[in-house]
Amino acid sequence: MANKFLMAGFETYDVNMNDLKSGRFKLSDFQQLAFCGGFSYGDTLGAGTGWAQSILNDEYLCAEFRDFFSSP
Repeated sequence: MANKFLMAGFETYDVNMNDLKSGRFKLSDFQQLAFCGGFSYGDTLGAGTGWAQSILNDEYLCAEFRDFFSSP
């Protein structure tokens, strides 16, 4: 995914949930996001549920995502 965005002229960053949780990166530093499937919590049905719960059950991450998606 990152390679295709690079080929299209975007500046890309590979950021994982630990990067966000530690504060190394903040979602407010970015203008757009691309969520790649298949690597977070394995390739199983319902895998996104685990990922969503890791956000919803963490006050800091929940606020990061809420603020990113509610900003104009």
